[in-house]
Amino acid sequence: MKFSIKIDQATGQRYMAVSTKGRALLFNYETNKGTAFSHREREELDLAGLLPPQISTMKQQLNRTYENYLSKTTNIEKFIYLTALQDRNEILYYRLLLEHIEEMMPIVDAYAADHPDLEICRLAYSEFRRDIANLLVNIEHGSGRISTFVSNLKDFSQLREKMEQDWIELASLIEKVLAICQVQLKKNVTSFVTNIPENLPRIWSDPAALEQILINLLVNAAQAVDKQDSRVELNVEVHHSWLNHAILEVKDNGAGMDEQTLQKIFDPFFTTKSRTGGTGLGLYVSHNLVQGLGGRIEVESESARGSTFRVILPDKERRSKERF
Repeated sequence: MKFSIKIDQATGQRYMAVSTKGRALLFNYETNKGTAFSHREREELDLAGLLPPQISTMKQQLNRTYENYLSKTTNIEKFIYLTALQDRNEILYYRLLLEHIEEMMPIVDAYAADHPDLEICRLAYSEFRRDIANLLVNIEHGSGRISTFVSNLKDFSQLREKMEQDWIELASLIEKVLAICQVQLKKNVTSFVTNIPENLPRIWSDPAALEQILINLLVNAAQAVDKQDSRVELNVEVHHSWLNHAILEVKDNGAGMDEQTLQKIFDPFFTTKSRTGGTGLGLYVSHNLVQGLGGRIEVESESARGSTFRVILPDKERRSKERF
């Protein structure tokens, strides 16, 4: 799933645009919010006729779903109900677990004990259980962004306007990005390595833009590797120089690119993955956002050897002394 940051010309507010519409949007656990889609969203996202006509907030859906859950008299009936809910609307499923985790998880645990091959969220149950806190926070974060999704992929002129830069905790932002990308990385990548120094200093940036840049680069790397020994690395450095202050590097050992392809990778709608759903927007959006932050992207790639994308961001101000 590709996202791009846009500006609503009427309100001046930023929102995230999705590249998927219709049934595909409803089948994606990150984007299906059920009957909470507004009339405008249903029209613009080709959802007319695919949802019940009434509009319900997420809270209303949660209350109704919890009432239905409580109407089940046995644990097996409750688990079957939860499983059906997960298949139908994963956002609602995880929000329900989040609000009633102490009550519901023992039921899921009991079922998993008798079904060792159980998978949830495309993870073995043991992994899911270990990572449940991060997964739920990830779903909560993602569902909060969905209310601002509008599909309008032809207008890129506002991508870099009205960025809201501030001092941000880089380590915390990276942790959130990895939580969002973990399913894709675990699914496609044999070895995922991070080299992130402890006690990273704060950097001056726009958190939403930087988050989107890293998501796009990590997903792009995960999609590029297609071999048994697939490997993706995330390397982070923060220096005391002004121009090359923060360096975030995503490296993969995938198919790589020839020189002709390298010349086009930041063009809108250019993709080498059209058969697998690539939209050709991820790198274009990332390039624009990095430029909006005053930085640059460097790319090294070789056919059959892999690619390295290096995002280099400047410090807030020119200085010769270290900032403590």
